[in-house]
Amino acid sequence: MTIYDGLLLVALRITFGGSPCPALWGVISECIADIGNSLIHNPFWDHASLFDPISSTLEDPLFLPDDTPFHPAQELSVKFPTNTLGYIDIYILY
Repeated sequence: MTIYDGLLLVALRITFGGSPCPALWGVISECIADIGNSLIHNPFWDHASLFDPISSTLEDPLFLPDDTPFHPAQELSVKFPTNTLGYIDIYILY
């Protein structure tokens, strides 16, 4: 926050130009991811009744036709655990 000419200016986007900014952004974004993961895996959270008001304004996803050819993927060298509920993770490149 900065006061300039009697106005309080608040940066709603953290820039990566200053040395403390990436670490601060990492702390904020990791907290958001942790909250999201807690909600996803909470058995008492009902996504049908507890949701944000903007979700209903999102457009339906566009899917490729079923006859779209795909090349077979190679097997991964790292085994990832499968989770049917999903998982939120955030990567910040410094």
